[in-house]
Amino acid sequence: LRISNFPYIEKFTVQNSNAALELPTGYVNATSDSSGFFSDWLLTNTASSTGNHGPTADHTSGVPGQGGYVFADDDGNHLAVNLLSPCFDLSGQVFPRMRFALHSQSASAASGSFSVDIINYPSISLTTDLLGPIGHIGASWAIQSIDLAAFSGQIVQFVFRANSFSSNSTLHDFALDDVS
Repeated sequence: LRISNFPYIEKFTVQNSNAALELPTGYVNATSDSSGFFSDWLLTNTASSTGNHGPTADHTSGVPGQGGYVFADDDGNHLAVNLLSPCFDLSGQVFPRMRFALHSQSASAASGSFSVDIINYPSISLTTDLLGPIGHIGASWAIQSIDLAAFSGQIVQFVFRANSFSSNSTLHDFALDDVS
């Protein structure tokens, strides 16, 4: 999927709470990163399963059970849990910028981090840590903004990368919402 109409926003809305919660079209979990228990980003509209280490509701509505968001659960203890975005055609975009809401709450400041990487096409070159690494932010959603002027006119794909070093005392979930 290639996005070329802007402005663009992905709210990760859960359409039907009785259906399987599938990621929105164009968003995929990387298959070349971690594997096993909690090795993927998941879509939900409920409070994080790890109590006070994740959001209680999405950023858009702020109401538990409404809206939706994607999250990486720290119970998996993985070096990288990567969520790939659709491709964005930045042709004609003079001052492109990406914004999103990030929830990053930890019981320990040393328990994990979140970064955004970018892949440019057609060269398929990877730029790591375009944003981040970011650790503990707190119990609220925080708006993140990335200047993409260096990628103006290019086709890019974002890699939302969470890593976790979980133990019973250092749970640290990461959640995304309202990517624009």
